[in-house]
Amino acid sequence: MMPMVNLLPMTRMMLSQLNITYIRSKVKHRARIVEVAKLIDIGWTDKFSSNDDLNQLKPLVIGPSDPNTSVNNVKADLVVLLTTGNNWPADEHGIAFKCATPPCTVVKFNSATDRRYTFTHEVGHLLCGGHEDDLTPFSKAYKDSANLFRTVIHQAPAESNRILNYSNPYVKYSSKPTGTKYQYNACVIQNSGCGMAGFNEPNECTINAKGKFDSECNPTTIKVTASMLPTTCNAQNYKFEYTIDGFNYYTSCPFTSNNYCDIYLLIFPNRSSITVKITAYGNGTQVIGYLFKTFTTLCPETPMQLPGYLKKIDNNGSIKSQSSSYLSRLAQDNANPEEINCSLFDLNGKLIISGNIDLLNELEQLNKTYLNISSGVYFLQIKEVDKLLYNSKIIVK
Repeated sequence: MMPMVNLLPMTRMMLSQLNITYIRSKVKHRARIVEVAKLIDIGWTDKFSSNDDLNQLKPLVIGPSDPNTSVNNVKADLVVLLTTGNNWPADEHGIAFKCATPPCTVVKFNSATDRRYTFTHEVGHLLCGGHEDDLTPFSKAYKDSANLFRTVIHQAPAESNRILNYSNPYVKYSSKPTGTKYQYNACVIQNSGCGMAGFNEPNECTINAKGKFDSECNPTTIKVTASMLPTTCNAQNYKFEYTIDGFNYYTSCPFTSNNYCDIYLLIFPNRSSITVKITAYGNGTQVIGYLFKTFTTLCPETPMQLPGYLKKIDNNGSIKSQSSSYLSRLAQDNANPEEINCSLFDLNGKLIISGNIDLLNELEQLNKTYLNISSGVYFLQIKEVDKLLYNSKIIVK
């Protein structure tokens, strides 16, 4: 454990080196200090390797007691433990694992900011950057062929010629590129930042969403704009998850050249907000970013409730509707009730059955339309031609 020293100058130097590396590597992230604190008396004992110290740190970060009493209280996205490492083997200077959860690292005090740049090196690992022999596409460090320099995540000896750069083929150092098409840690680090930012979400991790309303309080389309553009190092695959009234839905949606994506949703009245979550995947299943936004609908009037039950009442499985009063009012308000289309969707938005019904004779029609529907929770959608009249959650018993 560290002796009683002033840690603030050291942490400022660490932060400066990290942000310089971001800037030089064309990574948009910026780090800042939210708290500097000494370990409280929680029975910490110095271990005999960096890995043992890291394993001792992890439960403190996610548990009820941690280096700063509570990481959540100060909203720290990353935790670094500085230690003398007096008991470590001589060739160990720090440790962190790629894409680690929780994102924490242990760094030897005397190695954090020397020419090894151990702190910046380990943070690169937390953001999914890899060594030169890493097997993940693009997540490789780079060394100049003449050995003039190596990027900061490249494994290095004590007489390190590391530079404060993450590998990037589009950035030069002494007129030479600092990466190749397949050695592009800067891109991987950029894309991984949103997943690491659990508390302090940077601007590039946000999305903007707006609804297109077909009728009052019934947005049927949400147009999503992602600030984080698809990048050249990953054939990105975006998965959209949206939550309405506690139910989750999933859809895929490639971005256009303008970085827009239209999501066509089953939206229901009396929902004040829609939460959209976008998960960006790189090659395979590696998560490279999370985008979050809450879209809020504006409903000045409360739509009439459609009773939410369809109940089977006989051995033949026919269904009796409890919604006759509202359906009758719909019929009176529409010129062509025989053209009303009634569709039933499961909770994932999959169409189960659809058919035209005469609302004036809705009991008989509903019996015919939904005769073979299993018990469960569904969404009922009522439309006249392309005009949405109503949506409601129903329960079939």
